[in-house]
Amino acid sequence: MQNKTSAETLIHWLLDESPTSLQVFGQEKGFNENADIVRAADGTDLNEFWNEVQRTIALRNADRTTILDKLTVRVSGPTSEVTAPTEVDFEEASEFGQPVGIKGSGGRFFRGYDFKFYDLAIRYTWMYLAEADLAQLRLNHNLALEADVKIRFRKVMERLFNPLNGNGYTDKNEPLTVFAAYNGDGEVPPTYNYQTFSGSHNHYVVSGNTAITSANVDTLATLLTEHGYTSVVATNCDQTYARYLHPGDRITATTTIEAISEEKATALGIGYFINTRDVYRDEHGAEVGSMLFRVLKFKPAQQPQAAPSTGTGGAPPKPTRLRAPRGHDNAWWWDGIARGELPIQRCKACGVLRHPPRPMCAACQSIEWDHVAAKGGGTVYSYTILHHPKFPGYDYPLICAVIELDEGTRIVSNVVGSAPEDVKIGMRVKLSLDAVDDTMTLPFFRAAS
Repeated sequence: MQNKTSAETLIHWLLDESPTSLQVFGQEKGFNENADIVRAADGTDLNEFWNEVQRTIALRNADRTTILDKLTVRVSGPTSEVTAPTEVDFEEASEFGQPVGIKGSGGRFFRGYDFKFYDLAIRYTWMYLAEADLAQLRLNHNLALEADVKIRFRKVMERLFNPLNGNGYTDKNEPLTVFAAYNGDGEVPPTYNYQTFSGSHNHYVVSGNTAITSANVDTLATLLTEHGYTSVVATNCDQTYARYLHPGDRITATTTIEAISEEKATALGIGYFINTRDVYRDEHGAEVGSMLFRVLKFKPAQQPQAAPSTGTGGAPPKPTRLRAPRGHDNAWWWDGIARGELPIQRCKACGVLRHPPRPMCAACQSIEWDHVAAKGGGTVYSYTILHHPKFPGYDYPLICAVIELDEGTRIVSNVVGSAPEDVKIGMRVKLSLDAVDDTMTLPFFRAAS
C-alpha cells in the first residue's frame, strides 16, 4: 500500500474504527488491486473476502480488550504539552487603586511517549491468489489480527511493569524523557484525597524474594490505604484440608496474591476485591491445606467523622480493642478476670475442665458446674503471627497462641513481651492480667523467667 500523507494523518488513519479505513490499492507500484483477480481457486469472491477483512478489523477495533482500554490513552504524537498554572493571590483593596491582574501564565513542560510505528504486510501474488482457497486467506488474516493483539498487550505490560524511565524523541528529533509511573525518582505526585506525597513515593511494589511475603502484602495494603481505600471487609474464606496434623509437624505457609479485581462499586463504597491464597506445607514440602481469602478494600461511601478530642492538645482518643461479647454463659468468667484471676469451668459430675465457658459438659452432658482458678502456668501449644489487616487498638505483629494451661485445658490468647522469632512451641509462659484500656482487662501470657 502506498499513500502520501503527513504523520499526524497517518496516526488518525491507523486509529480510525470505520470499516472504510482499510483500502487496498497500489497497482501503479506493482501490487495487484482487489479488482485484478475476482475469484480464488475455490471460487471465493475476493471482493467479498476484502469486505470480510474490513468488517473483522472494524469489530476488532470496536471490541478492544477492557484492560488495554483502561491502561492506555490515545495520543496524536510523540509528546504532549502540559501547563501547570501558577498560583495567584489577592491584594488588599484601596479606594482608588487598580487590583492586580491575573496574567494567566504557567509553567510548561512536556510529557513524552516512546512512540514508534509498527507495521505488518500481507502480500499476495496473482499466482498465489489463483491457487489459494478461502481457508488460506483467512489464516493469514487471523495471524495478522493475533499479532496486533500480542504486540499491544506486550508493549502495555512492558511499560506498566518497568519502573525505569525511558527515552523518546519529539517530532523535531529532540530527546525527551519518557516517565514511568511514580517510581521514587524525586518527582512529587499531586495531592490526592487530601493526601500529600513525597518525591520518594513509589507505585511499584517489588518483593525482592522468590515468593511474596507477608511484608509485601502489608505494603500493598498500605498503598491502597494511602490512596483513599481505607476500609476493609472480608467477603469469603474457602479452606481445604489435605490431612490431619500430628504432633511434631512443622508447618510453613506461603501467601500468593492471586487476583486484584477492577475497581468495583459496592453498597459499602468503591474498591477492589483482593484474593490471596495461603498454602500450608509440612517439613517435607507436602501440602497439608490451603485457604483462599477474599477481602474488599474500599473507600467508604460515607466518610467517617473526626473522633472527638479528649485531653490536652485536642488529640483523638487512642483506639481500643474490639469488645468481647458477654452473655449469660460467660459473664461470670469476665467477672473473675476483673477480680484478678483466670477462672476455668469444671463439671461437677465428672470433674472435666473446659474452656471456653458453655452450659453443658461434653464428656457427660451434665449441666452442673463450678470453676477453679488457674495457677497461671502453661506452655505454648501452637501459635501464629498476624501481620495484616491491621485493626486499630492492636499492636503488630500480633502473636496469637493456644496456651495449654498446667491444669490441662487450653485457652487462646496473645503472647506479649517477646519478639515473634523468640516464640517457640513448648515454650513455658506465665499468666499476665493486663488492662488494655480504662474498662477492659485481658489475660495475656509472657515468657516464664
